[in-house]
Amino acid sequence: MKLLIVALLSLFLAALVTAQPTTASVAATDDSSSIHAAPTPTAVIAVDGMVDDYMASTLKARFDEARRAGAQVIILKLNTYGGLVTAGVDISRIIKQTRDVHTICFINEKAISAGSMIAMACDEIIMEPNSLLGDCGVISMGGEMDDVTRAKAESLVLEEFADSAEHNGYDPLLVRTFIVVPATVYYIENTATGQRRFVDEPTYKRLVTDAAGSSRIDTDTSATNDNQLLSGEISTTQPAAWRDVPEVRAPLDGPDSLLTVRATLAQRIGLAKGIYPNVQALAADRDYNIVAEYTPSPGDRLVALLGGYVARGILMMIFMISVYAAIHSPGSGLPEVACLASLAVLLGIPALTGLATWWEIMLVLIGILLLAVELFVIPGFGLTGFTGIIMIFTGLAMTFVPPIKLPDTPIGYGVDWSWLGYGITTIVASMAASLLLGWWLGRYLPTLPYFNRLMLQAGGETATVGISSEGQNPVWPTAGLRGKVMTDLRPGGQAEFYDPALGSTRSVDVVSQSGFVNRGDSVEVQQVRGNHVIVKRVT
Repeated sequence: MKLLIVALLSLFLAALVTAQPTTASVAATDDSSSIHAAPTPTAVIAVDGMVDDYMASTLKARFDEARRAGAQVIILKLNTYGGLVTAGVDISRIIKQTRDVHTICFINEKAISAGSMIAMACDEIIMEPNSLLGDCGVISMGGEMDDVTRAKAESLVLEEFADSAEHNGYDPLLVRTFIVVPATVYYIENTATGQRRFVDEPTYKRLVTDAAGSSRIDTDTSATNDNQLLSGEISTTQPAAWRDVPEVRAPLDGPDSLLTVRATLAQRIGLAKGIYPNVQALAADRDYNIVAEYTPSPGDRLVALLGGYVARGILMMIFMISVYAAIHSPGSGLPEVACLASLAVLLGIPALTGLATWWEIMLVLIGILLLAVELFVIPGFGLTGFTGIIMIFTGLAMTFVPPIKLPDTPIGYGVDWSWLGYGITTIVASMAASLLLGWWLGRYLPTLPYFNRLMLQAGGETATVGISSEGQNPVWPTAGLRGKVMTDLRPGGQAEFYDPALGSTRSVDVVSQSGFVNRGDSVEVQQVRGNHVIVKRVT
């Protein structure tokens, strides 16, 4: 019996001893599983539209917000045709300086020009099916650039791409083809070792084209023996070892184009790490927990809208018409307010987005000052006024032209002249539209049901200038009536005429036909156009 009890106790203790590690192992496995299953906090930032300084400042603020929200991964949902080189460089550096989070560029539709610079700066690139990546060349409105000019224009972009390539493990030869047109690159593989590499035209000819005609090239040649292969120092007994990578075009980029790739090709050559239909699919596949999502605010969309060519063209048209109205019909206040408001937006939005520099804004303001001096100080209209107009329109046209950072220039900036054509076209179209609109308003505005009551006021009642309601008898003041100028006409102002209906004189807004007229001079009504009374100085 004692032996039986001892045996049972021994078996019981042995079971406890062997069970303890099993329990601990299960517990450890459960803990490890729970740690592994914890989703990664992730923030999604939408980057859409033109790349400019406003986008750069907004993106920096949202990076800070995402980190405060606890994000360990930041996904940039990118969709852009590009924009300012300087802004693209700034955003690229913001991304690469963010060391405490993992950055992913999810290309939604396209990442072209400065957009490709932003994408390359991220830790990895994910693409939507059929999305585009590439084409970051420097262009010039003046046509072909000489070697020195092109080298200077491309140096900043090349340096930024080279830094991103080193930072994220991309081939420098490959990323160079985004920027330099003559650069040619092939993607080849070694049939013996499976090694793949990017090569230029001369290397491709020696490794693939020339070697294909020989039957004495060693299949075991690897990248470390390329120099020997090219110099002919090794014995060759087998067919060529190097060939084009299957399903990749050859060349990958030719001498007359800039590299632009769709999602499938980008993945085959190692630029894209994956293809997903949307950000949610990426997050689900990688177990990301999206804790914050930042999309453009109404203010961001308003800035983008007002910075567009159509909106700026409309604002220029409003500016021109309001200037004309303020000169010819001063005193009402509405044209002056419209003039100042449109000018503030025309200069403020480009300054906010980085298109307008300080000297362009000063050029416009000095031009307005010269025009004001001509109208209100110097009689007539001459060189001062003409110079002011030229400065205004030159400054406005230059707000369409983005600056390029060139440290060796006196002001630290060069100019991308390729954008100047857009500015000139917008201004010319706005001038033509404002002339047509001004003609239409002058002809039809007095006949409209509401606006025909917005005429000259006398004693609280409406006094329509021009034709009476019967459409036959002219009303006061009539052509040929003489009066006295109450304010300087520059060329608009006020003059006083005798009204027989009242038995006394009263003043009306008039416009001088012959330029500046001094206060107190006599004038004669020449004609009446709607609510415009046109007068001429008489002795």
